Amino acid sequence: MEYIVNDCLDPYFNLALEEYLFTKENNHIYFWLWQNDNTIVIGKNQNAFQEINLKPVQENKVKVARRITGGGAVYHDLGNINFTFIVPSQGAKNYDFRRFTGQIAKTLQAFGLHAEHSGRNDLLLEGKKISGNAQYVGKTKILHHGTLLFSSDATVIGKYLNPLPVKLQTHGVGSVKSRVTTILAHLPQKISITDFKNELSQRICAEYEQVNIGCLTDQEIAQVNNLRDHKFSTYEWIFGASPEFNYSKSLLFNGCGVINLSMNLSKANIIESCKISGDFFGSGDINELEKLLISHTLTKNSIMEALKDVDLQHYFSALNKEDFYRLFVSGKP
Repeated sequence: MEYIVNDCLDPYFNLALEEYLFTKENNHIYFWLWQNDNTIVIGKNQNAFQEINLKPVQENKVKVARRITGGGAVYHDLGNINFTFIVPSQGAKNYDFRRFTGQIAKTLQAFGLHAEHSGRNDLLLEGKKISGNAQYVGKTKILHHGTLLFSSDATVIGKYLNPLPVKLQTHGVGSVKSRVTTILAHLPQKISITDFKNELSQRICAEYEQVNIGCLTDQEIAQVNNLRDHKFSTYEWIFGASPEFNYSKSLLFNGCGVINLSMNLSKANIIESCKISGDFFGSGDINELEKLLISHTLTKNSIMEALKDVDLQHYFSALNKEDFYRLFVSGKP
């Protein structure tokens, strides 16, 4: 296993580093801890304008970044620790969060904490969230990363993020703040975040027979910076276009997440353009699916014809075509 030492606090560099190591042509196992300062990170398929409260974000100079994995928006401050695993996929096509959250939960037990996996991708302490996780399953590798809320300020999370009410209702809470807690609040013996990071990394590394500890070379840093400058820090990658649509519907699907479908429809209900966003997980490029739907009508026969050769779970984990069609039916679900 390669343990990467990375003290950078720049979210655009850190997210570029993940893609750089994920796309390297090797079968190495990578693991590292990292932090971002004052940053919102949204999922690959999310609409930034829907997920964030733009005015306070701009007023407080909060950075906004987009990652290459699905899932929901998260806020990072220096009280939060991020972890990343990159491992060979060994032919796996499905999302297996417990493989990695189990390692984190086991490590937290050494601190006297009993974290439990919950829902699609969370770790909970006493019923409240301390870790959200996301994955990208490629042809040869899996990238898994997550947050660990060590001492983050939960009050600002609710100020900057704008979760759909249906998600909070599903969890039986009225706000983001009431749903999360911090690791520090539950530690039997209080320690600094630096000591926690050091012990956490040592205990994760101890699970592997051989560990190489290394830093990036100057050449690797240059390549990551190139990816940072030309992709991850660009407006096009983070925000993209946000056109007006005359039809929009959002639904929360159990095991899949929130999917929002926005379309421009002709008077004959023909799809002229469409945009799919949400916090779902999937390996496919959602733009491919959007293009397939154009020129079809909202009738079930027409939509199913568009999807007849589509492996829908390539784009949405744990979703079938019948449920997907519910997005095209106007009115309440």
